[in-house]
Amino acid sequence: MCTAVCGIFPFNGWGATLIGIIGVQVATGTISGNPSEILIKSIPFNFYPLVTLVTLLFYIFIGKHWGTMKKATDRAKNTGKLVRDEGTPLIDTSGSQNLMRKNMKPDFMNMVLPLLVIIFMMPVGLYITGNGNIIHGSGSVSVYWAVSAALICTAFYYIVIKKIMSGKEFMAYFYKGAENMVPVIILLAMSFTIGEVASQLNIGKFFAAVINGRIHRIFEPTVIFIISAIISFSTGTSWGTFALMMPVGLQMSSITGSHMTLTVSSVISGALMGGTCSPVSDISVLSSMAAGADHIDHIKTQVPYAILNGLISAILFIISGYIFNR
Repeated sequence: MCTAVCGIFPFNGWGATLIGIIGVQVATGTISGNPSEILIKSIPFNFYPLVTLVTLLFYIFIGKHWGTMKKATDRAKNTGKLVRDEGTPLIDTSGSQNLMRKNMKPDFMNMVLPLLVIIFMMPVGLYITGNGNIIHGSGSVSVYWAVSAALICTAFYYIVIKKIMSGKEFMAYFYKGAENMVPVIILLAMSFTIGEVASQLNIGKFFAAVINGRIHRIFEPTVIFIISAIISFSTGTSWGTFALMMPVGLQMSSITGSHMTLTVSSVISGALMGGTCSPVSDISVLSSMAAGADHIDHIKTQVPYAILNGLISAILFIISGYIFNR
């Protein structure tokens, strides 16, 4: 869900990164046009995240699951166990449970306030770091500012205004959260390392050399989608796949004359699909962390849905290739 939204929303760190990568190809003369405009025009063809959002709404509406997700859902309903007996949550939630007070009155704003601050501060951070241009802003710096602002505002609201906890209690939550992030940071560092190694090995250029001139351009977007998914799954980095495959895809597009925005969307869709399925992906790691789930179990429940959505997306890329690349 998170990756689907990020993949079709250009005004965030993902969009800024993609615009920068496309901009390099414009600057070198490989393609022509405005990078922001090219990215925005690719959104209607970004089939994987769009299909993911549609199928998500479908499963919510029918209230049914299948595959390993159904087994996990049935276990939670019947036994109340969110994690199987042999499973190990990526973060330890026991400490947080011990910190919870039973007599605290539920308040909707206790949850909404930090979310509102983050949502408000993200575009502000992008605007400032981009020197007045949100598209050119730094996503990582903006996230850091947004989270810091949310912590400060939440602390003031909880301690001073609502008086539901002391400063000592707030810091206990803070330190427990920081402690839970340590294994996540280690996994993320390993994921980024694998992505950098893959980049140095020129994996993307190797795949491009294999397929260039050997397939009809009708199937070119589908092949780029599949290769991007394989690279993203293998390396565990969607952003690394953007950096590897976007230049390759656009260079191929300029040579073969295939639909440029369709090529951009095929790279994005493939990178997101592979990241969703990969156990070493930062996307998967953060999802497991947020849900407090066993990491491998999380992957097993996501893969069947991702593959189905990927098959639907591949069919749509074939149809689009037939329409625009004949």
